[in-house]
Formats: sequence, structure tokens, C-alpha cells
Amino acid sequence: MSDIRIMQVNDAAGPAQPPSVPEYSETQTRLLQATLSVIYELGIDKATTRRIAERAGVNLQLIQYHFGGKAGLIAAAQDFTRDHFYGLVTPAVAGAPGLASAIRAGLAATWASAREAPELLQPDLLLQVRRSESQGPGERLPSRAASSHVSTLLEALMARTGERLSVPLPRFNALLMSSAAGLLLEYRVSGDPEPVGEAFELLADLLAQLVVAG
Repeated sequence: MSDIRIMQVNDAAGPAQPPSVPEYSETQTRLLQATLSVIYELGIDKATTRRIAERAGVNLQLIQYHFGGKAGLIAAAQDFTRDHFYGLVTPAVAGAPGLASAIRAGLAATWASAREAPELLQPDLLLQVRRSESQGPGERLPSRAASSHVSTLLEALMARTGERLSVPLPRFNALLMSSAAGLLLEYRVSGDPEPVGEAFELLADLLAQLVVAG
């Protein structure tokens, strides 16, 4: 299991910048790390607070103290995976010279992070627990927030470069996000990096073909 790093995201200017990532204490970080690891290995239903505390090497009562219980801990873990994703795609997409290169860079960064620390990128985790809290069709889901952030990044890049897509951006973004999530889940199941890595490259090639010069 890799160490979780607190990723600081520059939010100095621009609508495409995500919120700053909160700083966590050492104990909170260990609990988040253990939560993501246990969920990745066993699934959310078997991720009991006792297992998580044992994995983190801390007293069980600290989960209640820091997060208010399991629900709060899972919610924080969901936010942590979303913030990690922001830290990956924001510099990759915003710093690209063009739309096609931004698509390739964002997918490459996602795949590289998945190989290094797959527990930090769990698309299915973002869709659990919070769904029942949503007042609409996924409005408050962390995954919806991540998708909206990617759309904002792409819109800003298209405005800067004059490029456009041959399909509407919402459809493009749905294809991008769902395909990447599916590949991450496939890697979780198979553990075989070669075919998944090749699929990421193929996805990038196919999506780049939808870019139209300005």
C-alpha cells in the first residue's frame, strides 16, 4: 500500500481551479489511508471500523473522535479520492498546449497514479453511500463534482485554443469519465496492467480524434 500524500492544489485564480485540499493530521491521514486500503481490498461492506483502526494502528475510538463514526470516515475518504483526482488532472489538462494533448495527458496521469496507488482512485467508492443523500439525480455525488471539474477544464482550454469537439461536451465528458472509470475497475479486478494500459492509450487515441481544430 502506498503512502497517501496531501496534495496542495493551487486555487489562486481561474474558475477551473478546484477547492484547496484540506490538511489532515497524522492520525487522520493514517485512518484515511487505512480506509481506502481496506475498501479496495475487501469492499465497503466489509470495511468495518475495527478493521480500519487495526490497519491504521490506532485506537478504535479515534474514528469517532476525528470523523464522527464510519459514515463520516467514508465520506472523508470519498472526498480524499476526489481531491486526489483533482490534483492529477488539473495541472495535466490546464497545462497542455492543445485539447488532444490535454486528453492524452489527463488519461496518462490517471493511469500512472492507478498503477502507483490504485486505492486512491476508486470510482465505485464515489458512487456509494452518498447516493442516498442526493436531492437529485447524482447532484451531490463526488463523482459528479469531478466530472463537472473536468468539463470546466476542457471548456477553459477550448476557449484558449479555439478548438472544439465534434460532439457536444456533455456527451464527450460522459464517455471520457465512464470509460476511464471502467478501465480502473477492470484493473482492480484483473490486476493486469498491460491490457489496461493499452486500453487507456486506445481510449486517448479515440477521444483525440473527436477534436476539431479552431
